[in-house]
Amino acid sequence: MTITRQDNWSADDDLTLAKTTIEYIKTGKTQLEAFEVTGKQLNRTPAACGFRWNSFLRKQYADAVSDAKTIRMELKGRQASSSHRDIDLGNTDINIDSVLKYLVLIKQELNNLNRENKDLREKLSSANTLTDNDVQKMFKVLQQVIKTQENEKEMPTG
Repeated sequence: MTITRQDNWSADDDLTLAKTTIEYIKTGKTQLEAFEVTGKQLNRTPAACGFRWNSFLRKQYADAVSDAKTIRMELKGRQASSSHRDIDLGNTDINIDSVLKYLVLIKQELNNLNRENKDLREKLSSANTLTDNDVQKMFKVLQQVIKTQENEKEMPTG
């Protein structure tokens, strides 16, 4: 299969790369393996995935990476003490490890949304401040125009 160059990364591509890489970190696999798998999914080279992760996404997902490493260490310790962690709920088997992984991803998405919300609030506040400043400037100019007109009325004409 020939992989052609793609320059633009979509938000979905970024999310796929981040989720896969974090999943691999949690399960004790290498990031290089994650880049290979994601590269095939996105029709990109593993090198392109690695570059995108290291140059852009890793900083954004720093909390999730840290959590993933913590989970990986906890899981290593738990695996030594217990070999089976499945819960049977009728026809549905839920694995605690997969639930933990899912919760970490949800937490990271929540953190990202909170950061975005904060940024948008700051932008809105900044926009409101600019609007208030503009109104104040216009009011001062209007006052000067009124004073100038009053002074012109008081001046004797010729």
